[in-house]
Amino acid sequence: VNLPRFVIDSLLEYRKHQLTLRVRSSRWQDKDLVFSTANGGYVAPQYVYDALKALLKEAGLPDMRFHDLRHSAISIWLAMGINPKVIQELAGHSDIRITMNVYGHVFPGMHGQAMDDFDRKFRAVTDE
Repeated sequence: VNLPRFVIDSLLEYRKHQLTLRVRSSRWQDKDLVFSTANGGYVAPQYVYDALKALLKEAGLPDMRFHDLRHSAISIWLAMGINPKVIQELAGHSDIRITMNVYGHVFPGMHGQAMDDFDRKFRAVTDE
């Protein structure tokens, strides 16, 4: 699994925290979970949902679902210019049309940016 470095660093930091909890708890449930409660058990879905809502509110962001985070990430990757085939594979889409038609949005300023990029390339060639 390919992950950005900041995600790997965060997971490693959380793992250290989890190991500390494990040592301190006499009732630790060893379920080999990536995310667990303070005693190693399963995290309730409602807890995760409530935590997301609280984080969004704290950050001043609009209310959204977890799937909306996935949608945003894929749309941002496309806007960053990451190869759509790479994004298709990362997202697990069976068809590139899903990636492009569902997640490929045109954000404000993209048309102007495209023309500015084209202008720079054109001038670089004609100025030679």
